Amino acid sequence: MWNVGDAWTETVLSTDPVCVRVGYCLDGEELALLVGADGSVGHVERTERGDDAAAGAGSAAA
Repeated sequence: MWNVGDAWTETVLSTDPVCVRVGYCLDGEELALLVGADGSVGHVERTERGDDAAAGAGSAAA
């Protein structure tokens, strides 16, 4: 789909109908969107991630 850096992920959940999960990780949090074929957002989820999961996945920690 697109690639805007290591902090972003895309996962195709369905092809008929099209549904893609787009995630973004930053500072121990993840924002996940379910996006349809027309670009509409059907669901939004914001979660905190543990330090182990956030390390290296868009985290500013060095």
